[in-house]
Amino acid sequence: MHGAKGKALLIIPYFGKFGPWFPIYLRSLAKQNTLDLLLITDADLTDLPGNVRLLKGTLSDLQAMAEEKLGTKVSLPTARYLCDLKPAYGRLFDTYLEGYEYWAFGDEDVIYGDLDRILRPLLDGRTDVLTADSKGTLGHLTVLRNTKKLRNLVFEDEKYFEVLAGEDFWAYDEWSWTRSVENPSSFTKTVRNAEQRGEISVLWQAYKIRGDVPWPGDGMRYDGKSLHSLDGNQIAYFHWGRAKHKYLKYKRLFTFPTVEEAEGGFAYDRFGFYYPTKFFGQEWLRSTARRADKWLKTFSAGRRQTLRSAARLN
Repeated sequence: MHGAKGKALLIIPYFGKFGPWFPIYLRSLAKQNTLDLLLITDADLTDLPGNVRLLKGTLSDLQAMAEEKLGTKVSLPTARYLCDLKPAYGRLFDTYLEGYEYWAFGDEDVIYGDLDRILRPLLDGRTDVLTADSKGTLGHLTVLRNTKKLRNLVFEDEKYFEVLAGEDFWAYDEWSWTRSVENPSSFTKTVRNAEQRGEISVLWQAYKIRGDVPWPGDGMRYDGKSLHSLDGNQIAYFHWGRAKHKYLKYKRLFTFPTVEEAEGGFAYDRFGFYYPTKFFGQEWLRSTARRADKWLKTFSAGRRQTLRSAARLN
């Protein structure tokens, strides 16, 4: 594991038991050469890919380290609060960034596509921040150039120290969507302010992604290396998101693919996982089900609109 131009060190602290999606996450990570992973965890892990560096520690260890290095109180009552700490990882783990042109924060509940084709050409040493959403920075992957300015960008927001020390969860790594006030402090706001001042260059919607439980008619296919949405667009990664809750609720019906199954490829839609190359006719059955599901949702929405219009006329 070593740094190089056009590469990023992805920093992920994770504490507790990993989910059933983690084996195929590691497999997809091993299939690309754009991201190396610095994984901070209290879990006992073996047989990790060569592009993963493991640091053992607990959530309390990380809290103590952050307080010492940042010189301020850091509140981490649960691992969820790591979302508020993510933009500070560049400073907290700066000793591991030598040789890397970029660093990133993200999540492990994703599966990567062909990042070498999609992401690596964008890590050109000129773009400072990359994210997939026009709305703002994303907690499941935001990439930043490895400069002093970008490692310390989050501290330009004077409110940030209050966020770290407080007892409230902000989702600060994105746009602080838990806050009820308009335009609250957030990493998105800090990045936009710096961009508007002409201090950094930002590539919003840098690449396509998908996530959660797909909409009717939508889904994705994984061929063992690359990911495509069902409309044919290549996507950088799929974020399981709310699909994890579906797994917890329907464990017997909704099971994540094994590493071996991922080797042969799989597909995923709102009905769950399936294996087009493994079972003859399964793709036809699923596409038929998706068309019917989409038609029903469209018909229901149209019917509701008609009834509302009729009610207004009456």
